[in-house]
Amino acid sequence: MSSQPDPGQSQTMSSGAPSQQLPDLNAGKYPFELVQQLVDRASWINVFAVPSVNQPSSAIRAPGDSKNIIGMECSEALSRFEIKVDLPSVEFGVRASNIVGEAVGRLDLLWRLIPDDFLAGPASRPPPTSLDKSRAQRFVIEKGTFTFGEGSDGFRSFGTGRTFPTVVNERAQLFAAAIGNITEGFGKFSGLEGTYVLSGHLTEDQAFSGAILIRVVDPGEVLRARTPIPPIESRADSESGITYLIIRSQKSGPSMLTTFNLGSGGDVRGVNVPQELREVHLTFASPGAEGPRSEIEIGSVVGEEIGFVHTTPGGAGAADDPIIFQGVGNYWFTSTEGHIVGTFTAQFLEGRNFAMQLAGAPGQQAFRFGFFGPLLNGSGCFDGAEGMLLGSTGVGISPHVLSNVYILRLKDPEGKFRASFKR
Repeated sequence: MSSQPDPGQSQTMSSGAPSQQLPDLNAGKYPFELVQQLVDRASWINVFAVPSVNQPSSAIRAPGDSKNIIGMECSEALSRFEIKVDLPSVEFGVRASNIVGEAVGRLDLLWRLIPDDFLAGPASRPPPTSLDKSRAQRFVIEKGTFTFGEGSDGFRSFGTGRTFPTVVNERAQLFAAAIGNITEGFGKFSGLEGTYVLSGHLTEDQAFSGAILIRVVDPGEVLRARTPIPPIESRADSESGITYLIIRSQKSGPSMLTTFNLGSGGDVRGVNVPQELREVHLTFASPGAEGPRSEIEIGSVVGEEIGFVHTTPGGAGAADDPIIFQGVGNYWFTSTEGHIVGTFTAQFLEGRNFAMQLAGAPGQQAFRFGFFGPLLNGSGCFDGAEGMLLGSTGVGISPHVLSNVYILRLKDPEGKFRASFKR
């Protein structure tokens, strides 16, 4: 579209044509369409967590110091959570309804604060680190057990994240974002791997309240709904003063090329990844004969993205040794008439990358990953917007295909981004 910004101009990094010695990221042993189909064999679960009224949370305190909190243990009720984004328009910008529905499960969490330079792992025990609500801190999810329905289906997980002090509705709040990895599934999740991201806030009782987006690698489609999922029963609103948006991103086809991002000396600094943004609707339910089951509907193109990703040397992509990455992404949303209604830039502050196998394509390199990071700036309807972008993703390399869903958590005290709920 001639009205959209030039992706090359929107990045601060220079980019040039890769040398002949660099590998071709856009072609490989298998066709683009096949790899896209295989990477898309995933089930998505979107839930909202609120502290359980039956099991109060408890603070973990430093040995010999009852005043300093070093962690927290809590039980969360998981409910259906549906986000419906309206088509972008010049009049209203980008808006979405957020509905928390009926209960579908439970989450038991054990968190500990960790030093900024601590190398977190399932077998590592961090030194006692006191909670400081005045600054951002890293934390580790030592235990994250998700159970659905009657409790026979679910998974255990390990994760890392950060707290961020902020103000919402003129009140101080400690925001939390994290990336988790499934370490063991049971019931319908047995043998499955996956990644999740969570975004919300820590309550005064050291519990968590917010959204969780889970992506489960599901080649056998054991979590896909066989019959239509009933409409959500609206029970409550989500976080006060907060609106969540949900976005799908993927390449339009093999002609949308990934390129290397080169420094002035010709050294590779990362890759530039163009994608299109699409409407997406996720539905999840748990009770019933089928047990946990999900649906995904991908809709119209609503914009585009150009991302830059840089991986940190080291990391094998294993569950206990993920590949670490950072980056930045530029996003713009367009109306059905082709007018840009809003743009924003987000930092990929913390990312974790795990290797995965694609059933049906032996030898095809593929990964699943999660990331989160703050909005850096915006224009149009996103002018002055504050928030956090989180993503849970599947990707194939050579050919480079993507299967992404993003959650955008926005401060919205005046309801600028909130639409009315429509069935």
